[in-house]
Amino acid sequence: MLRFLLLFSIFTISSCASLKKMEPGLERLRGQRIGKAFKILGYPDDKIETGDRHIYIWSVDRTYTEYQTRTKTTTKVVDNKVVEESVSSQEPVVVNDFCKIKIGTSTRDIIRDYEYNGDLQGCSKYMKPLKEYGSPEGS
Repeated sequence: MLRFLLLFSIFTISSCASLKKMEPGLERLRGQRIGKAFKILGYPDDKIETGDRHIYIWSVDRTYTEYQTRTKTTTKVVDNKVVEESVSSQEPVVVNDFCKIKIGTSTRDIIRDYEYNGDLQGCSKYMKPLKEYGSPEGS
């Protein structure tokens, strides 16, 4: 159990660190017209209008089952000899890929702020274009 928690913690920390690769692209969008975000991310999945703000939302939420190989090893003593026996099986694991990017604009559609959360797999479709746009050579 401790091993699982340690691996989960490492994965979570590395996932957060990897999502930070979107940050330069999102930061570079600040002050641009929202159309620029559409060119980079595609059209949003939702839009919320609140007072003098518009919030555009891009989201991914996929749940699926994939099969992973599990190996169980049994150790026993037979005729005073230690014998190990391994058995592998395919077990279903439910996976949820998630990503949400929110970009807030003024009523004139100028990007003012953003926020994002999710996991690596869920955000993968947005990471590459944002990373490219955020690089010094980005358009």
